[in-house]
Amino acid sequence: SVQCQGCEEIWLYAILYIFHVSVFGLNMGIINGLGRQFLFGAVTFFFLWVVEMPSVYYFAIVRGGGLVAVWKCLSPPYIAVNIWAFVYTTCILDWRHVQKEIRLRENMDLDNNNDNDEQAKLVMDSDIYG
Repeated sequence: SVQCQGCEEIWLYAILYIFHVSVFGLNMGIINGLGRQFLFGAVTFFFLWVVEMPSVYYFAIVRGGGLVAVWKCLSPPYIAVNIWAFVYTTCILDWRHVQKEIRLRENMDLDNNNDNDEQAKLVMDSDIYG
């Protein structure tokens, strides 16, 4: 039937979209947990409203791609946001600065000499944070 054929055309794009939106949700939790909500919101706004919406309009309506074009346009902006979030959290973000911000906000010892924080001290003194 026509409906089954249409579903088969968009199935792969729908699966990819669901996967990328799920990763987006994880990244949103990480970035929000770091207190960088505004930055993540700005990046998300750019990719979803400035990139995705005009792309959907252009490819689905102007070029006549229909529903298949809509589904093809949904994942790339989420992929871009996910790549940005990965690069930001692994290459750009200064984890020592984040640690200091949290410790200051929570009125904790900046020297990290508290016996209860021994595990945190071991992690922050390791080479993985530079």
